Amino acid sequence: LSGRKLGKVFQFFLSFGNATDANGAASVSTTVFTNGVGGVWMGLQTLFLTPFYWFSAVWFRRCRLITMGDLFVDRFRSTSLGGLYALVNLFFAILLIGVGYLATYKILAPMMVKPESVYTAQERQVVDDFEEYQALNAQYTAGALPEANRARFDELQDLVKRDEARPYISYVDELTLYIFYAVIIAIYVMAGGLQAAAVTDALQGILIIVFSVMLIPLGFSEVGGFSGLHAKVPEYMFLLFGSVKMSEFTWYSILAITLGSLIQIFGLQHNMAIGGSATTEFAGRLGEVTGTFAKRFMILCWMICGLIAYALFSGDLADPDNTWGMLCFTLLGPGLLGLMIAGMLAANMSTIEGSAIAVSGLFVRNLYEPLRSGRPQGHYVQVGRLVILVVMVFGVMLALMSEGIIPMFTTVITFGTMWGAAVVMIFFWRRLTSQAVFISVVIW
Repeated sequence: LSGRKLGKVFQFFLSFGNATDANGAASVSTTVFTNGVGGVWMGLQTLFLTPFYWFSAVWFRRCRLITMGDLFVDRFRSTSLGGLYALVNLFFAILLIGVGYLATYKILAPMMVKPESVYTAQERQVVDDFEEYQALNAQYTAGALPEANRARFDELQDLVKRDEARPYISYVDELTLYIFYAVIIAIYVMAGGLQAAAVTDALQGILIIVFSVMLIPLGFSEVGGFSGLHAKVPEYMFLLFGSVKMSEFTWYSILAITLGSLIQIFGLQHNMAIGGSATTEFAGRLGEVTGTFAKRFMILCWMICGLIAYALFSGDLADPDNTWGMLCFTLLGPGLLGLMIAGMLAANMSTIEGSAIAVSGLFVRNLYEPLRSGRPQGHYVQVGRLVILVVMVFGVMLALMSEGIIPMFTTVITFGTMWGAAVVMIFFWRRLTSQAVFISVVIW
């Protein structure tokens, strides 16, 4: 826990880095691009959670424990319940890390595009198939697709879904990116632990703020300011709550997402590490509240970028997950584009490292140590470092199998709800039993 020596500044950046990443820029801009301003609730529902961090930061610091699994062991004297929490959150960490990898690729790929002059024959065919699909899709949308072309349209549609037909060819190879990205993060996290994460989060946090703001003035210059934006974007896209055309983000769906998020935040695996590493209770409170609230301003920036992207690319973007990347590629030149790439990589690093550190501690303290007790502390540290490497590898595998950012992101929102409910009840209901928690988790 870094010797409880992380003060207000490091607590701010540790909280900001864990809460804010390039996944948010990709997911919010994508949902706004496809649903309008209502899509901002994919991230902005966390606005209503901010006051609760003022209390939760103190709860976890006063526990004087190392992991969230220890909380269940300490409360119920049940190593098996702590182990169950660790096991479930091992899979959750892999999911979070996979989301980080996937979002990084989806953003970088359209930012590093090959010129047509260097296409191979196979790459040319990939682009030609996409252009043919666009032409047939326009006929299909207009209800004028000849029956003779229907089979070809279905075939091309499958290729687009599998990302085997694209409007561009990128220099970025998905697997190569994941491997090098994972190795870099694993090296400094295995070497420096939570202290390394806090220090790198400070630099990464500054880069996150820079890349969240830099696209807005350039985008407005391209579309003609607010008046140009309103001229190119349908009026219903500016509605904050859902309409007939955007029923996904009605007020009641937003309320449901908010309540689910409110409960699940208390069960997140990194809570004990962030709260427990603060120098004082006030430093923990201030860092947690200001760090998470700063993210809300970033979300508003990403929302504006999503509208600008709609004004520029409506009808031309095959994969909405590429919204942020295409916007960067279109608006930024050399230098600024490099800064954006560095910022996006750093932003996802801050989230991936937090998940890796938390699950490493969980595995060692609540799964491995109960089975292999009495070993030297150095032995457990080495096992924890190995776990970091393993979860990085499994995160790569999950990213390669995923179908898109938004399905993974919505899974992340709802995944920890059960454990959050259990943690809230630990603090507020003395009659809570380990059997009740076990049964609830199994049903969930």
